[in-house]
Amino acid sequence: MKNNFINQVNVLLIFLFADYNSIVKKGDIVAKIEPELYKSDLEEGNARLKTALANLESISKNISYAEAKVKRAGADRSFEGKRAISYRRLSGTM
Repeated sequence: MKNNFINQVNVLLIFLFADYNSIVKKGDIVAKIEPELYKSDLEEGNARLKTALANLESISKNISYAEAKVKRAGADRSFEGKRAISYRRLSGTM
């Protein structure tokens, strides 16, 4: 099976292992590129990922806190309702 394709990328080639129209197989290394040009992009991407993961952890904690508050508020409301019924029974207004 022969695939003809040309991919355009903006990199500095250090070494070219294959020439135009060379037959290559899946997994063959065809070129070595200058790593410094994309190294800073990789570092920036890793920094952004680290920030995003920290934000995710913070948001998850906020959600857990909010869920606990809602649950506690529901329990408090239920208790207040029972207390009001008991008060009405004791005062004879029921």
